[in-house]
Amino acid sequence: MSNSNNTRLYNIPDAVLLQSGEIIVVTLPEDIASFTAFDSTLTSALPDEIKLAISLTKAVHPDEVVVQEQADLTQALNDAHANCTHAFQSVAYFVRKAYPQSTAIQKKFGLSEYKNAVNNKNKYIRFMEELAVTAEEHKADLIRCGCDTALISGLPVLAKTLLEADRAQEKFKKERGQYTQDRVIQLNALYKLLQPVDEVAQIIFKNDAARMAKYMLPRPSKSAPDAPAGKNAPPEA
Repeated sequence: MSNSNNTRLYNIPDAVLLQSGEIIVVTLPEDIASFTAFDSTLTSALPDEIKLAISLTKAVHPDEVVVQEQADLTQALNDAHANCTHAFQSVAYFVRKAYPQSTAIQKKFGLSEYKNAVNNKNKYIRFMEELAVTAEEHKADLIRCGCDTALISGLPVLAKTLLEADRAQEKFKKERGQYTQDRVIQLNALYKLLQPVDEVAQIIFKNDAARMAKYMLPRPSKSAPDAPAGKNAPPEA
């Protein structure tokens, strides 16, 4: 069952509804008396109410910003993963060089478990944390075989960066649903203010097409010509 807070009351794109509100509110003050004369609930306060609804909508993360933020977090996680992989491959070289005959120590460094861990982020985070500890324990042998000290000392940092990148992405995934819900709530509030303006304009300005057009909301391109914007609105992807 869909969340009612995520159900749009309108069936035009979010950006189009917002833009329509910004256009309507420019000319509404000069005609508000005509609207009030027909419907007394459409008072002189309506333009300011629409302006406030627009501001509140803009204050919420727009979908394109949310998508970009998620893409940035995904890239950060991918980069952290790639850095860990490069570090492991470098350490593995020196492990084989330092302990060519010791299967047990190679296993302790995770050489036999790497393939099982690398594509599972939770396992890989733990794998890198354990690699950092093991490398520190065997640091002297690795350095003696030519391993750079900075590679060993950097392993805990790489493991922590991978962990934090994963946590940031997961946190954002949970927050994204709330961003969408908050934005839809604000857009629905804006639509509820604009819809009566649209409907009343069609009545009081029916003999003045140009004036009426200033207050009409765009109609969905694939809907029937007479279908009012916002009826049976499908949620955006």
